[in-house]
Amino acid sequence: MGQRLPAADYAGYMGQSHSMDAAEAKNQFSSLLERVSDGETVTITRLGKPIAVLGPVPAQGELTPSHAVASILNWRKNSSLDGLSTRELRDEGKRR
Repeated sequence: MGQRLPAADYAGYMGQSHSMDAAEAKNQFSSLLERVSDGETVTITRLGKPIAVLGPVPAQGELTPSHAVASILNWRKNSSLDGLSTRELRDEGKRR
């Protein structure tokens, strides 16, 4: 499972931000998507604890630091190095 990024990195990114219980988010999903498309960020909670952040996608070419980190972590998780670790590759490069 990938690394979780703190909700604070996303909160208020494009506009207003507020919290909503998961059951309420489920019941109001269509209107919730409308609000997000207008720039609002919503933290979804379960029993008062944040479990997800729903927010607008950055514009093409616009990359926040949190999205950059998430992209790198996703790439690392899905990339093969032929069984070698990044440390082994680094050490091999130092020997040359």
